[in-house]
Amino acid sequence: MPVLPRLKTYDDVYAQFRWQVPARYNIGVDICDRWAAREPDRLAILHVRADGREDRITYGWLRETSNRLANALRSAGLGKGDRVATLLFNSAPMLEAHFGVPAAGGVLSTAGKLVFAGDVSGNLVAYDAANGKPLWHAYLGTTVSNAPETYMLDGHQYVLVAAGDTLYSFVLN
Repeated sequence: MPVLPRLKTYDDVYAQFRWQVPARYNIGVDICDRWAAREPDRLAILHVRADGREDRITYGWLRETSNRLANALRSAGLGKGDRVATLLFNSAPMLEAHFGVPAAGGVLSTAGKLVFAGDVSGNLVAYDAANGKPLWHAYLGTTVSNAPETYMLDGHQYVLVAAGDTLYSFVLN
């Protein structure tokens, strides 16, 4: 069943589109926890470092460490809607924060000059944060299933986004 009605023009689709936002939603459950429950040893992220070393992160490990972070943040007094800023590089701890902060009720904030969103055609679209103009897109083949996360490190912008059952990571030059 299509998410949108079949319309002839983009303007018609845009005019009729409405987000269906659930009252309660945790992206970590959809992207990580369900896989971890079924296949905890399944590879979630393969991070190849500049020196060729590999970090193999499984769904089970990611669920365990992000839940540990969420519990620690709640114990430290993090409340629903509290903002948590990060200055982490593209690494396992950053992934823990992407899932652990929302699991604790917080909102993760990262630094960057681009804004990202998915469109109805399965594209990840990058927009200029200053003026909202689209800059580029990457076809992912299925709809983006979370709010893409972005952050800056050493002059490079990083993007983490889920689409379907796959987690994508991009480094922007």
